[in-house]
Amino acid sequence: MEAGAERPRFSVVIPTHQRRDRVVHNVEALARQDLASFEVVVVVDGGSDGTAAALRALDPPFPLTILEQENSGAAEARNAGARSAGGEILLFLDDDMEADPAMLAEHDRGHRQGADLVVGDMPLHPDSPANLLSWGVGFWA
Repeated sequence: MEAGAERPRFSVVIPTHQRRDRVVHNVEALARQDLASFEVVVVVDGGSDGTAAALRALDPPFPLTILEQENSGAAEARNAGARSAGGEILLFLDDDMEADPAMLAEHDRGHRQGADLVVGDMPLHPDSPANLLSWGVGFWA
Protein backbone atom coordinates (compact mmCIF):
# COMPACT_ATOMS: atom_id res chain seq x y z
CA MET A 1 0.00 0.00 0.00
CA GLU A 2 1.29 3.47 -0.88
CA ALA A 3 2.33 5.80 1.93
CA GLY A 4 -0.58 8.02 2.94
CA ALA A 5 -3.14 5.80 1.23
CA GLU A 6 -6.18 4.88 3.30
CA ARG A 7 -6.27 1.23 4.29
CA PRO A 8 -9.16 -0.60 2.59
CA ARG A 9 -11.76 -2.24 4.81
CA PHE A 10 -11.53 -5.53 2.87
CA SER A 11 -8.97 -7.46 0.90
CA VAL A 12 -10.67 -9.93 -1.40
CA VAL A 13 -8.22 -12.76 -2.17
CA ILE A 14 -8.90 -15.02 -5.16
CA PRO A 15 -6.63 -17.96 -6.02
CA THR A 16 -6.92 -19.21 -9.60
CA HIS A 17 -5.47 -21.87 -11.87
CA GLN A 18 -6.29 -22.25 -15.58
CA ARG A 19 -9.66 -20.46 -15.33
CA ARG A 20 -8.99 -17.20 -17.15
CA ASP A 21 -12.55 -16.44 -18.28
CA ARG A 22 -14.14 -17.37 -14.96
CA VAL A 23 -11.78 -15.34 -12.79
CA VAL A 24 -12.05 -12.32 -15.12
CA HIS A 25 -15.84 -12.52 -14.82
CA ASN A 26 -15.47 -12.82 -11.04
CA VAL A 27 -13.29 -9.70 -10.83
CA GLU A 28 -15.63 -7.76 -13.14
CA ALA A 29 -18.60 -8.69 -10.91
CA LEU A 30 -16.82 -7.15 -7.91
CA ALA A 31 -17.13 -3.73 -9.60
CA ARG A 32 -20.83 -3.78 -8.64
CA GLN A 33 -20.20 -3.88 -4.87
CA ASP A 34 -22.26 -1.52 -2.69
CA LEU A 35 -19.28 -1.02 -0.36
CA ALA A 36 -16.36 0.74 -2.02
CA SER A 37 -13.54 0.27 0.52
CA PHE A 38 -11.81 -2.84 -0.81
CA GLU A 39 -8.95 -4.16 -2.85
CA VAL A 40 -8.69 -7.40 -4.81
CA VAL A 41 -5.65 -9.69 -4.86
CA VAL A 42 -5.72 -12.44 -7.48
CA VAL A 43 -3.05 -15.11 -7.19
CA VAL A 44 -2.41 -16.93 -10.47
CA ASP A 45 -1.22 -20.33 -9.31
CA GLY A 46 0.73 -21.46 -12.36
CA GLY A 47 -1.02 -21.91 -15.66
CA SER A 48 -0.57 -21.13 -19.29
CA ASP A 49 -3.97 -19.77 -20.33
CA GLY A 50 -3.16 -16.04 -20.20
CA THR A 51 -4.98 -15.36 -16.94
CA ALA A 52 -2.52 -12.76 -15.63
CA ALA A 53 -2.50 -10.82 -18.92
CA ALA A 54 -6.32 -10.86 -19.12
CA LEU A 55 -6.57 -9.53 -15.56
CA ARG A 56 -3.97 -6.81 -16.22
CA ALA A 57 -6.06 -5.65 -19.20
CA LEU A 58 -8.98 -4.83 -16.87
CA ASP A 59 -9.58 -1.32 -15.54
CA PRO A 60 -11.57 -1.93 -12.35
CA PRO A 61 -12.75 0.87 -10.02
CA PHE A 62 -10.79 -0.68 -7.13
CA PRO A 63 -7.14 -1.56 -6.56
CA LEU A 64 -6.29 -4.86 -8.25
CA THR A 65 -3.09 -6.77 -7.56
CA ILE A 66 -2.15 -9.79 -9.68
CA LEU A 67 0.45 -12.12 -8.20
CA GLU A 68 1.94 -15.00 -10.19
CA GLN A 69 3.53 -18.07 -8.67
CA GLU A 70 4.57 -21.54 -9.71
CA ASN A 71 1.72 -24.02 -9.34
CA SER A 72 1.67 -24.72 -5.59
CA GLY A 73 -2.02 -25.33 -4.93
CA ALA A 74 -4.96 -23.24 -3.80
CA ALA A 75 -3.93 -23.14 -0.13
CA GLU A 76 -0.50 -21.68 -0.89
CA ALA A 77 -2.11 -19.24 -3.35
CA ARG A 78 -4.51 -18.08 -0.62
CA ASN A 79 -1.57 -17.66 1.79
CA ALA A 80 0.39 -15.63 -0.78
CA GLY A 81 -2.65 -13.41 -1.35
CA ALA A 82 -3.14 -12.95 2.39
CA ARG A 83 0.52 -11.94 2.81
CA SER A 84 0.09 -9.31 0.10
CA ALA A 85 -3.24 -7.99 1.36
CA GLY A 86 -3.48 -4.57 2.95
CA GLY A 87 -7.10 -4.55 4.11
CA GLU A 88 -8.41 -4.78 7.66
CA ILE A 89 -10.41 -7.93 6.88
CA LEU A 90 -9.58 -10.82 4.54
CA LEU A 91 -12.33 -12.28 2.40
CA PHE A 92 -11.55 -15.33 0.27
CA LEU A 93 -13.44 -16.13 -2.92
CA ASP A 94 -12.95 -19.05 -5.25
CA ASP A 95 -12.23 -18.13 -8.86
CA ASP A 96 -15.59 -19.40 -10.11
CA MET A 97 -17.74 -17.38 -7.70
CA GLU A 98 -19.79 -14.33 -8.64
CA ALA A 99 -20.22 -11.89 -5.77
CA ASP A 100 -23.63 -10.43 -5.06
CA PRO A 101 -23.44 -6.59 -5.01
CA ALA A 102 -24.28 -6.58 -1.28
CA MET A 103 -21.63 -9.17 -0.32
CA LEU A 104 -19.04 -6.82 1.18
CA ALA A 105 -21.62 -4.53 2.79
CA GLU A 106 -23.22 -7.54 4.49
CA HIS A 107 -19.86 -8.86 5.66
CA ASP A 108 -19.05 -5.39 6.96
CA ARG A 109 -22.35 -5.24 8.85
CA GLY A 110 -21.68 -8.63 10.46
CA HIS A 111 -18.19 -7.65 11.55
CA ARG A 112 -19.35 -4.31 12.94
CA GLN A 113 -21.95 -6.19 15.00
CA GLY A 114 -19.13 -8.14 16.63
CA ALA A 115 -18.76 -11.27 14.50
CA ASP A 116 -15.28 -12.79 14.31
CA LEU A 117 -16.20 -14.77 11.19
CA VAL A 118 -18.88 -14.20 8.58
CA VAL A 119 -20.05 -16.85 6.12
CA GLY A 120 -22.67 -15.70 3.64
CA ASP A 121 -25.28 -17.45 1.56
CA MET A 122 -23.60 -19.46 -1.22
CA PRO A 123 -26.24 -20.32 -3.82
CA LEU A 124 -25.04 -22.09 -6.92
CA HIS A 125 -24.75 -20.01 -10.05
CA PRO A 126 -27.53 -20.83 -12.54
CA ASP A 127 -24.90 -21.85 -15.11
CA SER A 128 -23.30 -24.41 -12.75
CA PRO A 129 -23.43 -27.96 -14.11
CA ALA A 130 -26.02 -30.20 -12.50
CA ASN A 131 -24.05 -33.09 -11.01
CA LEU A 132 -23.40 -34.80 -7.69
CA LEU A 133 -20.77 -32.24 -6.67
CA SER A 134 -23.00 -29.22 -7.35
CA TRP A 135 -25.87 -30.93 -5.52
CA GLY A 136 -23.60 -31.57 -2.51
CA VAL A 137 -22.32 -28.00 -2.45
CA GLY A 138 -25.85 -26.65 -2.82
CA PHE A 139 -27.10 -28.89 -0.02
CA TRP A 140 -24.22 -27.89 2.27
CA ALA A 141 -24.51 -24.17 1.56
